[in-house]
Amino acid sequence: MAKPNITASSEFLNEFEWQLQRLFLLIGVLEGLTASTRNLHHVFSILLKDAQNNR
Repeated sequence: MAKPNITASSEFLNEFEWQLQRLFLLIGVLEGLTASTRNLHHVFSILLKDAQNNR
């Protein structure tokens, strides 16, 4: 099977690279939010247990 010959303009490649960078930044932000949410859930669990014990 022959390899396809794909060509792209430098403008397209620059835009594609920019969009990939934005995607990587978004993924990093989402990973950070996931960690923050996990930590917040842990804190709320501790506070809930403490409140239930102080009834």
